[in-house]
Amino acid sequence: MIEQKPASPQRNTTWIWIVVAIAVIFLFCLVLLVGAGALAVWKGYVAIPGINLPALQSPSIPHPIVPPESNPKGTGNKITVEPYQPQRNERYPTLQNLAANWQNPTGPTSNTYDITVSVNQPVLLASGWCTTTKAILDQNFQHIQYLVEVDGQPLDTSKLYQESLSSVGQSCKDFVGIIRAWPTGKHTIKITMRLDSKINDGWSDYPAGDYVEIYNITVTP
Repeated sequence: MIEQKPASPQRNTTWIWIVVAIAVIFLFCLVLLVGAGALAVWKGYVAIPGINLPALQSPSIPHPIVPPESNPKGTGNKITVEPYQPQRNERYPTLQNLAANWQNPTGPTSNTYDITVSVNQPVLLASGWCTTTKAILDQNFQHIQYLVEVDGQPLDTSKLYQESLSSVGQSCKDFVGIIRAWPTGKHTIKITMRLDSKINDGWSDYPAGDYVEIYNITVTP
């Protein structure tokens, strides 16, 4: 019988370190993938006045470019805002998402934000209000008026998608529009929430007055 020599201890140690290194690399890649997914979800949340729960989502998948015959690469000079019903498999940014240092106003104020978008980047135009109960929401909306101007022209928000959201301890209502393609150049969108009387959303008081957000938008090719 031929004698079989025992494996070298050094060779066994080398293989153990190789297996450990492969396992560490695999776990590191897995953590990166999970972390990227979690970040994409976290970025999807946007707070708007009175809203404390996730409302609208940020982009993670591309949207088909608007047909050339309707707005070729945003070469027209008019911004078109369409009604938009949020879909589970579509994630687009709101103006609030794109505004650096966006603040949720707690009193009458005017805040201006500078943002940059590409001509074919879909962006949601949305705002809304949340309260602790539907009864308070209905009462609050007797004193809330939304005024939206797009390049100085008034936009009828009642023609946009009207969304109602409810969960335990919270009831919300907002409007949602989408701009699918942008005319090149510079544009301004102004969103005003006007309160004709002091209201309370179930958490805090909000004095009467205008709560204004101004977005100065630069469109790039």
